[in-house]
Amino acid sequence: MHEQAVVPPMIHLPLAAFFLLCASFMAFPVHAADYSRQILAMVANCPAMAKRDFPAATGAQVTSACACITPQMEGALKRFGTVAPTTAQWTDMGREAAQVCLEPLGKEIAIAQCVANADYRRGLKAQAGITDEQFDRYCACHMNLTFAEIKAGLDMDDPRSGKIMQEKSRQQCLEPIRTGASAQ
Repeated sequence: MHEQAVVPPMIHLPLAAFFLLCASFMAFPVHAADYSRQILAMVANCPAMAKRDFPAATGAQVTSACACITPQMEGALKRFGTVAPTTAQWTDMGREAAQVCLEPLGKEIAIAQCVANADYRRGLKAQAGITDEQFDRYCACHMNLTFAEIKAGLDMDDPRSGKIMQEKSRQQCLEPIRTGASAQ
């Protein structure tokens, strides 16, 4: 009888919504005050977007992530001086801010959801012969690996991505944990 593989949970980074929001503020302001208004508008939308994209986030997590956005955007904007940023530059500023401010929140929540997934825990423990502590370490390794692969360009909408991540996770996370080697 062929044993059915236990498949690790997949994640989809909702940060693209934040990147697109930044690109949507396309008034191409001429004055620094206009830049500030656009940044404030983005920051004002941050809590709603963070709660939508990370429904498991606590109020404190959302507040912390969103408080990070303003200085990130202001710092990025200083690079442009009085020259109006292009659409691509606004998008890059938003992407940079989201990676610094929202990606850690996404990782934290993804790891917590993996650890709390009782069915996945039971299945992987039985299949791989690992302990609860090893399962928790596996979740952290798997989610960190997944985020790194997405950042490196893995398209999670591609149907092959699940198989790719399953194999990478097995090789780089599960096997080292099972053998006592150091996982990523």
